[in-house]
Amino acid sequence: HSKLASNSWPGREMLSRRLAATLPLGTVELKVLCPSGHFLPNFEVEVRVANRREDAYPRYDDDSDDESKQVQIRTGRAKDGICQIQRVPLKTELEIRARHPAMANQTVRILTNFVTAAVTFVSDVVINLWMVETGGSLFVLADGFDGSDRRIPAQAEPFCGEVELKDGSVMAVECLARMPWR
Repeated sequence: HSKLASNSWPGREMLSRRLAATLPLGTVELKVLCPSGHFLPNFEVEVRVANRREDAYPRYDDDSDDESKQVQIRTGRAKDGICQIQRVPLKTELEIRARHPAMANQTVRILTNFVTAAVTFVSDVVINLWMVETGGSLFVLADGFDGSDRRIPAQAEPFCGEVELKDGSVMAVECLARMPWR
C-alpha cells in the first residue's frame, strides 16, 4: 500500500493553512477619496472576519490565544485620512464598512492574499444648505460640508425641504444635500 494513497499526507487546504501561518502578518490600509481629490480626514470603520468557519482562516500550531497572532477586529475612526488594520493573517476574508455623513455607507469584502492591501472608498458630493429670510424673501445659501465657507450669515438656519435639480428631478433635503460622485 502506497503512502500517497493513505490519508497520512496533509491535504491541499492543510498545506495552504500551514504555509499561510508561517508567513508574516499583513496590513490593510483604508482611505476615502473626496470629489476634491483629497482624502477624507476622518471616517468611521468597522472590520470583521467575513467567514467565521473554523477552517476559513489559518490556524497556528502554537497557542491560538497569543494576541500577537490574532486579527485586530474593531470599530474605530480613521485619523488624518488613513486607517490601517494591522496583524491580519493571510487568507483571511475581511468585511470592511466605512461610514461618514459625506458618503453612503459602503462595504467591501477582501481576501488578504498579500502582505499589504489597499482599499479606497469614494465619498459623495455633499453640501450644506442654509436659508435666510429677509424682507419677505427667502435666500438659500450653500457651503462645503466641512464648513470651510465662513461667509454664511449668523442668522442662517438649516434648510429643510425639496430642491429641484438641473435634470428636473426633485430631491428631499434636510440641511445636507448628498449626490453620488461618479
